[in-house]
Amino acid sequence: MKCLALASGKGGVGKTFLTASFGLALARQGASVLLLDGDMGLRNLDLPLGMEKQTRYTSWDLARGRCFEEDSILSVAPHLDFLPAAEEEDWKAVSRPALSTVLEDLADRYDYILIDCPAGLGKGIRFAEKAADAWLIVVGPSWASRRDALKTAACIGKQGRAALVFNDFQTGSDAGVSLAELIDSVDGLQVAGVIPHSSKGNRLAQQGRLKEYQRDSAFGKAVELTLKSFLTGTVYPLSRWQSLLQKAKKEDCERENRPAGSLLLRQRAKAARWRRR
Repeated sequence: MKCLALASGKGGVGKTFLTASFGLALARQGASVLLLDGDMGLRNLDLPLGMEKQTRYTSWDLARGRCFEEDSILSVAPHLDFLPAAEEEDWKAVSRPALSTVLEDLADRYDYILIDCPAGLGKGIRFAEKAADAWLIVVGPSWASRRDALKTAACIGKQGRAALVFNDFQTGSDAGVSLAELIDSVDGLQVAGVIPHSSKGNRLAQQGRLKEYQRDSAFGKAVELTLKSFLTGTVYPLSRWQSLLQKAKKEDCERENRPAGSLLLRQRAKAARWRRR
């Protein structure tokens, strides 16, 4: 498996967040990874990676020969590179064959290429259909997201192996929808994993610091377990994922209940840093 595309029927389910998270996890394991933003005109993958200020050239610039590879491909972390999408042009103005050639030229440099596909079923998905060997389809904690994900899976058809990943789930009274019921209703599709809601992970992504998330957190463990499940075919019971949801809830509660003294110390340290600028 070389090229993995992340898709979703519905937008706003954390597909970009997971693309970055999976890429970081693979890189931490020593694999060489390229993250490709496939959302032409509405790119966002640079934000959780903290690369928005470094982005000058894009994959479309590279495809047209307007720059060299070293100009457009940005280093995010050890073993992890990023190739931004065009911001001014959408998929109607971009040549899919030209971009496919770019990926073919880069393939030998990386163990994995992860494509952050646009939401819906437009031309961006058509590009990924040709490039991807396998698919992860992201499902949020709602029945509407599940419905759109199944439509996406049906549209992709036999273009590589596909599995579902359930993202941003909580446990207990905070869950909103039943994880067990959603999993039971996916028409036999493989469920690669369940990613728990993580307040810290979401905050780091908003700050462009996602690469700082901890591997031993519930979120970090769920990301790595999902990758292992998908890449090796290992099937984990629902109880394993539910235990990670419980761990994530406990971590969030512990953060909320930190002693006021430690919070005051952090605030003073931050103020001191600002005064030194």
